[in-house]
Amino acid sequence: MTELWLPILFAFGFQIFILFVIFHFFEKRNKQIKDLYERISSKRNGELVIKNVFSWKYFSGVRIPCDSEQVTLCHIPGQKNSPPYTMLKCDLNVQNDCSLNVYPETVLSKIGKGLGGQDILMGYPPFDEVFIIKSKNEMLARSVLVPEIQESILSLKNKHPHLKLNKKKFELSVPQDIMVEEEIDQFIDVAQKIVRKIKETG
Repeated sequence: MTELWLPILFAFGFQIFILFVIFHFFEKRNKQIKDLYERISSKRNGELVIKNVFSWKYFSGVRIPCDSEQVTLCHIPGQKNSPPYTMLKCDLNVQNDCSLNVYPETVLSKIGKGLGGQDILMGYPPFDEVFIIKSKNEMLARSVLVPEIQESILSLKNKHPHLKLNKKKFELSVPQDIMVEEEIDQFIDVAQKIVRKIKETG
């Protein structure tokens, strides 16, 4: 009888060990991100966002002032079929509900672009060749995506940034953990520059 239970106990113990290793990895990663965001918060006069789940407190991002707005920098852990994301989001205080979607070109979007599927071309090949621009309001897109903003977004092209403006909600995200402080600063600077331009336009 004991011999029958041994494989079961071994399998159960192995699963517990794997769960412990995974939990330890994510705890260590979360601490690294929190330490980084604490430095960003201190440098930019921000505040950490701490959420409560029952009696457990966990770190979920950092809130940073951008003129009259508050932008939130957060990390979204990866899942089985999706990578981790670094995201900066903001609820904008603008009069107009507007939409704008700027995302990296893929093989499929290249085919669509060849068939006339791109909504807007900015007339600047280095930008048009890398990004797809979608908007129901072309005037808005051109007002926001001025050459200076195009260059700022292009500075992140190796990170495959995705800019999304839906009504009054703004998001800039990249499908990776940004763990280098200088790169996080660059990411925040680009996002804040876009937010200011949207507010100026809207």
